[in-house]
Amino acid sequence: MVPRGRGTALPSAQHHLAVLYFKGLGVPVDCAEALAWEPLAADQRYPDAETGLAYVYETGIGVSLDYVAAFAWYSRASAHDERAPSERRKSLSRRMTHRQLDEASALFSELLRTERLIPPNNSVVEVPCSQVLKRRSSGFGTGRGRITSNPSVIG
Repeated sequence: MVPRGRGTALPSAQHHLAVLYFKGLGVPVDCAEALAWEPLAADQRYPDAETGLAYVYETGIGVSLDYVAAFAWYSRASAHDERAPSERRKSLSRRMTHRQLDEASALFSELLRTERLIPPNNSVVEVPCSQVLKRRSSGFGTGRGRITSNPSVIG
């Protein structure tokens, strides 16, 4: 296992480590390790990592299937004028209910403010994107977005 650090790591390196662990390229397949790296890169607004995290939630690779989180992450990746996440988001939206789309819109708004969330008392708090999703999934008690340790979910 490689030590993780937010301060000095390059998001492209974090994303590529996640890919190596997801695919088992030179390392054993390890969804939990991959899912420890991908959000670090996504938190730094690295488009490939945002798209990768969206894909993970869309397909349920290593996490519970969560179209709301996937749509929100594709939306954030699309903000970089990336074509692929925009197309995936459009395709995904066809499989979502109106309620899910509303939830995704609210989550996307929160993800846009993630690094400077403003709580009701108007004080500014630093919160990484991955914490927003953890708080969301634990707050609703749905279990969505939880990491599984079953590597067989990777195709």
